[in-house]
Amino acid sequence: MTNINHSLRECLSPFSRRAFLKTSLQAGLGASVVMSMGCSSPPPSNYSNMSVADTDVLSKLISTIFPESDTMFSASEVPMLENVNHLLGFVPADLRSDLSAGIALFNYGAIVLGLHFSSFVSLDEEAAISYVDEWQNGNEIQRGLMAGLKKLIYTAYWRDPRTWQPVEFDGPVSDKWGLESLGNAPMPTDLA
Repeated sequence: MTNINHSLRECLSPFSRRAFLKTSLQAGLGASVVMSMGCSSPPPSNYSNMSVADTDVLSKLISTIFPESDTMFSASEVPMLENVNHLLGFVPADLRSDLSAGIALFNYGAIVLGLHFSSFVSLDEEAAISYVDEWQNGNEIQRGLMAGLKKLIYTAYWRDPRTWQPVEFDGPVSDKWGLESLGNAPMPTDLA
């Protein structure tokens, strides 16, 4: 027991009481700032179904998932955030709130979980790609959230008819063949 006390005193001997208190106070303030990042009310958004923080994260995720390429229609020319906002309009408010919490978890998870010591929106391109890969191969919550975000982004991209030409898709057959929409018609039942 005396060896442990002696070792502890040796480690702390370079610190004066004042320096120790100052360092502790700075660490406490830093931790409180990080913990309260999501507690302040967010600024108003240009989108009715997303916060500014959500749009920042989704913009960064879009640029990470869709690098510029000659073979595909550029994602920068597709109104991706408008399309995501439109799609989220069909989602109940409580689920949108849960999704927003998941987006914040993904964004700030890079600080601790990814050991990048920076939020996702602040990562460079290579680190952002690596972080997305970590979440795609992470635990069930990480994989589930990443799959949901990617499906939302891919749907927003392919929703624009201009993206269809590079893959030689000429549109829905219901439009080509002039099929009448039946809406949510029930499935036929066997009358026999």
